[in-house]
Amino acid sequence: ASATPAAVTPAAAPPGPATSGSPTPTPPSSPSTAAAAPLAPFAPRLVAVRLSPVAPMLDYPFAISSTVSREAASAARTFRSVVLNAAGAERLARAGFRTPTGRVGPGFPASSATSVDPYLGVPVRDQTRVARALRLWSAVSTPLRVLMLCDVTSSMGTYVRTAEGTVTRSALLAQAVPAGLGLLSPQSRVGMWTFAAESQEVVAIDILTATHRDEIERALLTVRRQGINRAKLHQSLLAAYAAMRDGYNPAGPNMIMVFTDAGDGDNTSAAMARFSDDLQRLADPTKAIRVVLIGVSVAGDDEPHLRDLADVVGGDYYSLGEPAELAPIVLTGLLGL
Repeated sequence: ASATPAAVTPAAAPPGPATSGSPTPTPPSSPSTAAAAPLAPFAPRLVAVRLSPVAPMLDYPFAISSTVSREAASAARTFRSVVLNAAGAERLARAGFRTPTGRVGPGFPASSATSVDPYLGVPVRDQTRVARALRLWSAVSTPLRVLMLCDVTSSMGTYVRTAEGTVTRSALLAQAVPAGLGLLSPQSRVGMWTFAAESQEVVAIDILTATHRDEIERALLTVRRQGINRAKLHQSLLAAYAAMRDGYNPAGPNMIMVFTDAGDGDNTSAAMARFSDDLQRLADPTKAIRVVLIGVSVAGDDEPHLRDLADVVGGDYYSLGEPAELAPIVLTGLLGL
């Protein structure tokens, strides 16, 4: 189903104390929205204005994932047949939706802003954007196996300023993670470890059901920080890498996401060289494991070490200073898979 947008503008009213008489444009709306808007109680009278040139069509694609259960796939096919049959098409037409071919059905709401001519769409000629959109769709719809490795050293209790106020680094991370998890396929498997003097499993890697998601988010809110401020990130990352390698899922991407405010307590070049050697011994060329390092409100002098660490593991480094920044980071990381 699809809908061709129109602009909906409040009708001009006589000048008076509460209005200047000038219409105030609103965002583009579908024909169904334009038709229903005047019916809202106490709403101002609206006038639909046809856009010229024609705006891109609002599409509602329907796809059945190959990863859903047999029962879910059967229900989806039944729903699709109901939507596409004559009765379903008529009900959609009356609600302001066109058919998948861009044509209107009986009862389609007609107005000065609505064309009943077939709508064939606006071609997207930028193939780079098309390829990026396809990669993004593939990334967010493919089940991942993810291990979150979270810093719990004492410095994660340091207060930092965000757009929402002053919070600890740990609280910043806890606020950011739900949006990041929301971008992953429900069939993804996610777990959580913490690290300070040593690493520890907090939430086992499992399917990202609503219950499992709640368990991870609750763990982030309740985990206790350690009384030390020298993290053994190299050692913890090696342990996490070994665990991900041993439980490798060949059916989809495997990823370690490291959340830290400073990195390893020993940031000398000798320590980095030892870590690199140890990682090479663990690596299996047939089991690709992507590592993404995310600095949680990192001080400027600690960032170079984290960027060097990202280079060693063949991954990427991102800076997280606001809760809302994690979702774009996750999307960028998925595009790199």
